[in-house]
Amino acid sequence: MINPKGEQMKIADTAKMVFGPDGVLTTINGMSLEEFDRHQKEALAFQEAMSYEDQIAYLKTYKKSVFTYWMEDGTWKVAGDSQSDRAEMEVFFAEYPQVGVKRIEFHD
Repeated sequence: MINPKGEQMKIADTAKMVFGPDGVLTTINGMSLEEFDRHQKEALAFQEAMSYEDQIAYLKTYKKSVFTYWMEDGTWKVAGDSQSDRAEMEVFFAEYPQVGVKRIEFHD
């Protein structure tokens, strides 16, 4: 994940969530929920502007596993997981099939 300054965040940094007295999430990584949502949308737009190969290479720089969802409608989405490697993700996808996904391709 990239922080608002454009710097790569560590896994530990991605878990800084603050909850209010009523148990409702109020901030993530020091950002309000609105700021965090806007940041996530900007990061996604940045990634989607890259070519398929560049998205894979970019995610490989900071994800433990990188994969492509090939959707039933013919579209695709490159994604990754920061905490789980390929073997762990294969188990996860076997236990929790992804809706609308035709197949998942891993990029080692």
